[in-house]
Amino acid sequence: MTVQERLHKAMTEGNLTPSDLMRWFDRPMSTVRDWLEGAQPTGGAGDVKEVMRALDVLERLIKKKLEGFPLPNRKHRRWRLRHVLDAGKRLLVDDVQNDARRG
Repeated sequence: MTVQERLHKAMTEGNLTPSDLMRWFDRPMSTVRDWLEGAQPTGGAGDVKEVMRALDVLERLIKKKLEGFPLPNRKHRRWRLRHVLDAGKRLLVDDVQNDARRG
């Protein structure tokens, strides 16, 4: 599955908006829109790995219905912002630490 397909699936199954993805990945909206239109993540190998790791974590959360994902309907924009940012920071750090322990 392409990054574009994975992002669209995450948006549908996770009740996410492009703005939510922008916050999750900590990337500009223009970059997220490019990905949604089919562009592949670019940059150094570390940058691409970071994006793919974040996407893997997001997909797991949605699939397992963890940490408040999929996002509930009708939540205010500020709630969505805080929830996506807080969950993203906490879980991505945990994922990196787990990799380091396995490493």
